[in-house]
Amino acid sequence: MTRTAYQKTKRKRNLWIRYLNTKDNSDYQQYIKARNEATHANRRALRDFESKIAQESRHNTKTFWNYVSSRRVVKGSIPDLQDPQDNLHNPTLMYADDTKMFSLKKQRLIMDPPNTTTLQQDLTRFQSWANNMGIKLNPTKCKTMHLGRSNPLQEYTMLLDDNTQHHIMTTTEEKDLGVIVDSGLTFSKHIQTQVNKANSVLGAIKHTFKALDPTAFLSLYKSLVRPNLDYASVIWSPKLKRDKDALEYVQRRATRLVTGLSGKSYEERLLTLELTTLEFRRQRADMIQMFKLVHGLEELNPAPCSECGRMIIQPALNVNNRGHDFKLQIQHEPGPRDNSFTRHATKNWNWLTQDTVSANCVNIFKNRLTKEWKNKPERYHYRFSY
Repeated sequence: MTRTAYQKTKRKRNLWIRYLNTKDNSDYQQYIKARNEATHANRRALRDFESKIAQESRHNTKTFWNYVSSRRVVKGSIPDLQDPQDNLHNPTLMYADDTKMFSLKKQRLIMDPPNTTTLQQDLTRFQSWANNMGIKLNPTKCKTMHLGRSNPLQEYTMLLDDNTQHHIMTTTEEKDLGVIVDSGLTFSKHIQTQVNKANSVLGAIKHTFKALDPTAFLSLYKSLVRPNLDYASVIWSPKLKRDKDALEYVQRRATRLVTGLSGKSYEERLLTLELTTLEFRRQRADMIQMFKLVHGLEELNPAPCSECGRMIIQPALNVNNRGHDFKLQIQHEPGPRDNSFTRHATKNWNWLTQDTVSANCVNIFKNRLTKEWKNKPERYHYRFSY
């Protein structure tokens, strides 16, 4: 704080004390004027100080580090919330006001209680924790989703405000962070929803613009249409051919809007616009995510799961002279996990070269992957089933 800012702040305080004693309107007006002057003076002093730090940091980086280290966060009088996961047996994910609990069907030991029992106990403990912390839960908005073919379909309950038991509703699909998850993990409902959104936007563009040159089309398509078809594709990458066709058909229809390209084939339009097929983009996104997992760039625990003993990614047992040093096992997962990320991405990952997978950072990996997949057939060619 500069001397000028200090004097104006002190004058503001004195005028406020005088107004409290006199309750006079003129004193209040003087206080308002002094308050504004003090606010501007403090902001100006802070701006000048930060500008000085920035100038000095060009020649001495320790200046900025000392400035950052000197800023301490004052802990308020409100106590921190106790972590509810300390008393829960099953894995729990919490994000904002959304909480998800998971329970595996298999028991680790014969003497262990069934996981359906521990999940019900965790629900009771979590509700008690929420009540103690003053957090109001609405059991009517809670839902249960059963995964797996041989799931026992156990019902779970929670207490309402009148201490009556409420049976939690069972659902086959639920939207989580923008992705519709279904009990079969096919993501067909999510894909259809995103296709409908993209087609709606595409229809609006078609009725708004009578003609589109390549530059205008690419700007509109990449910013308004394609994000609906790309978001979180690592999670919901389609397995069924009809879902792949539905996604690709949106881009095929969109490229026809460009003036002079409607008579050309889909592959020729992609080459002219320098676009790739959506299937190629999904495969590329899978490789980028796999690179982050293999090199520990994601906040995921690589250790085996304490419940089932599985790892997210498992190194290959026999690494021969072909390929690279980061090969992974292709995990065979029957049932809903048959099209999981680690299953459909491992094959392409194992075919990459040593130079590509040993990149130092993600950007270098992207550049090397682009060069390696420059002539990949799926880049511009897609075979529709109809």
